[in-house]
Amino acid sequence: MTTTTTTTFHSIFKAQYIRQSIFNHISDISKQLYTDSRSSRIRDDYSRQPIEQRSLKGRDIIKLPLLGMISIFAMPWNYIRHYLPIDCTQIVAKRRKRVITLYSLHPNATLDTLEHLLEWSPENFLDSIYLEKYFKDFSDKEILAFIVKNSYPLKRKNNKDRRSSSSDQEKNAFLAWAMGIACNKGYLSSVKLIHPLIKGGRMTCPGGWSIHGYTPIEIAAMAGFIDVVKTEGCETIAMDWAADLGHLEMVKFLHEHRTEGCTKNAMDNACRRGYFETVKFLHERRTEGASKEAMDWAAEKGHFEIVKFLHEHRSEGCTNKAMDKAAEKGHIEIVKYLDEHRSEGATTKAMDLAAEKGHIEIIKYLHEHRSEGATTDAMVYASSIDIVKFLHFNRTEGATRDTMNRAASYGRLDIVKFLQEHRSEGCSLSIVDYPVRRGNFEMVSYIFDTVMPTHPFPIRISTLSDALEGGKLDVFYYLYDRFSDKSDIWTPDIMDKAAEKGHIEIVKLLHEHRSEGATTYAMDLAARNGHIEIVKFLHEHRSEGATTNAMDWAAEKGHFEVVKYLHEHRSEGATTNAMDKAARGGHIEIVKLVLWQFNGEEGGTGSIESLAKLIKDVKYSKNQLYTDNFEARHLLKIHLKQLLLKDKDNQHVDPSQKLTTK
Repeated sequence: MTTTTTTTFHSIFKAQYIRQSIFNHISDISKQLYTDSRSSRIRDDYSRQPIEQRSLKGRDIIKLPLLGMISIFAMPWNYIRHYLPIDCTQIVAKRRKRVITLYSLHPNATLDTLEHLLEWSPENFLDSIYLEKYFKDFSDKEILAFIVKNSYPLKRKNNKDRRSSSSDQEKNAFLAWAMGIACNKGYLSSVKLIHPLIKGGRMTCPGGWSIHGYTPIEIAAMAGFIDVVKTEGCETIAMDWAADLGHLEMVKFLHEHRTEGCTKNAMDNACRRGYFETVKFLHERRTEGASKEAMDWAAEKGHFEIVKFLHEHRSEGCTNKAMDKAAEKGHIEIVKYLDEHRSEGATTKAMDLAAEKGHIEIIKYLHEHRSEGATTDAMVYASSIDIVKFLHFNRTEGATRDTMNRAASYGRLDIVKFLQEHRSEGCSLSIVDYPVRRGNFEMVSYIFDTVMPTHPFPIRISTLSDALEGGKLDVFYYLYDRFSDKSDIWTPDIMDKAAEKGHIEIVKLLHEHRSEGATTYAMDLAARNGHIEIVKFLHEHRSEGATTNAMDWAAEKGHFEVVKYLHEHRSEGATTNAMDKAARGGHIEIVKLVLWQFNGEEGGTGSIESLAKLIKDVKYSKNQLYTDNFEARHLLKIHLKQLLLKDKDNQHVDPSQKLTTK
């Protein structure tokens, strides 16, 4: 008797050893992909910087600063409720508001968790300014409906209380905005919810409100919501966009039931997108026609049937751009068709672009059937050795020095070797720039060993700096060994660059074996980039020192250990920029460390006024309306109150000034 057993993934995964091995591998892979802690640092700020996708365990998620378990990972309420403080006031109110707002925008957000968060922090709803800027990021229609149903219009200048009654105009603006998002996301149920709430029953707002220049009704037409469009007026752009986005039924509806019509853009864009049925419908039922761009676009995008249809049924024709672009994109059948049936021809761009994109069969066809030829750009931008050889042996346009330069920059050693052996244009001294920066040791050694003797060019200081910039030090060591006797290229800038990029072994090498030394930039730049071991080495072994930039820059970048070391071991100190930049960056520990700059004793009233100004400045930045430095501002306000208490007479501080730091 034979017993058959079935092994399932679930049965394998239940084995503790196997399960643990899988998760250990995930952790190892994550460490290999993100070895630089700075590149994988999770951000939760107003700038909404992209967050690296790396694996984190539950205990790591809990430890994320600024409630990252909510704003970044959107963990469910049953998880986060165990780690939130019972007293929500332990967290700055504006931070809570921002975090809850970020959660509402997260693709994994749920209405249940959002409602619990609002119960936990009842005095806050959502950060209206942030929500207004990123409202389009809503991905959950239940949350969108929740906001609409609870009548939380975005705060306007004349509507500071979120629960105050808004004017019809303001509420319509909010609802139209929500309608635009619902249309854009395809939430038909939300569209039906919002539409009856709009005062006057129309999705247009006083003041010309729009999303990216389009009214909600136009967005509804773009999204293909016929039920909505039936009750609203629109502009010609509605049919234009419906055709552009492939909503043929919407195009038909607008044609049959509306009078606004369309423009030539409708057929042009349908040709560009490849919507053949829409093109035929517009041709048969509409009179707006098209432009020459219709066939140009169709040729570029490879829509052969549309190209033939336009040629056979329409009179607009095309331009020489049609064949140029078809050649660039590799559509050889269209190139042949245009050559055989159209008279617009092409330009030298056809062969030049085909060479750049690697379409050798098109190059051969153009060479045999067309007379436009090419330019030297064909060989300069040729993307394969076969194309270079074909152009060299069959064409007469030739090349330039940029040909070898560009091949070297893209790491095409085969092309560089062919050009070195078969052509005479040579190269320029910039040929080594990209290979050195990218650490292409094989290319660099070939250039210096083989190309340089026949096409001499001087070695430059920037070449050594580029080697350090790229970070692949085998190239730098090669240059060091080969050109160590050329004293004119070895300057203090080299150690400065090594320190800046964190190459401590190079710093030690130059310190021990060369005499050029460094400048104060070495420690300044090492501090800015957080290379504390280099800062220590330079402090202990070099005499150049630093400037106040060292601590200022380290504070700005959030390198606490560097700031602390400089504070304890160096005498240069810092400027008020250290506090300013640290506060703007939300680096709380550094703010605490450098608060001595505003001690109220040495600076007197000047310190108080400077701190009050800083609190205002930290709220704003040049590129953003508001920053995310809530904790820093809170800390600075506490310190300001302490300074005001010390200033017993308080003669120089206007009492109203205490209110202007909000």
